[in-house]
Amino acid sequence: NENAIQSSAYICQLPLAIKEGQENTLFLNNNSSGTLFTRLIIEGTPLIGDTISASNNLVKRVRYLTLDGAPIDPSNIDQGSDLIIEIGIKNPGLRGNYEEMALTTIFPSGWEIRNTRMESEAFQTTTSHFDYQDIRDDRVYTYFDLSANSNKVFRFQVNASYEGRFYLPAITAYAMYDETINARNPGEWVTISGPSE
Repeated sequence: NENAIQSSAYICQLPLAIKEGQENTLFLNNNSSGTLFTRLIIEGTPLIGDTISASNNLVKRVRYLTLDGAPIDPSNIDQGSDLIIEIGIKNPGLRGNYEEMALTTIFPSGWEIRNTRMESEAFQTTTSHFDYQDIRDDRVYTYFDLSANSNKVFRFQVNASYEGRFYLPAITAYAMYDETINARNPGEWVTISGPSE
């Protein structure tokens, strides 16, 4: 088999070729005497029209605010506007402490992320402590722990840079090693209006 793996390493990662437009099947056979643990990692942008909201052993709240802290409707904002996305995540305490949590925040292509770590500006209310944060062109990955009955609030600043209609994908939070702990809100369309004539 061309995808057979022979390795003495504790961890091995194998990229899989996905054939679009047809069913893909993966067969796994452990020829060793040891126990084999597998994990399938799928990464991408959620489908447009994903309107499913879910909350399992985790509570998540998303607010969109002006820089002054006033609520703003993200579905229709003016070009050039700055806004803050505030995401509150709470551990209801039903299953103890949560470790190795991940928050995936993907932004519409018309919004530009402001990396406040690289600027002198700071949020009026500080954002919660995280273990690691990866800021990319269109998304932010935030990793953190969450004790029982506690909550964390993460804030991101963006600028509505480009006029047009764009899709804001679902924002998801989950425990990386326990799929039963997760929360997501539905995606939505947002419009950035240009200057009125």
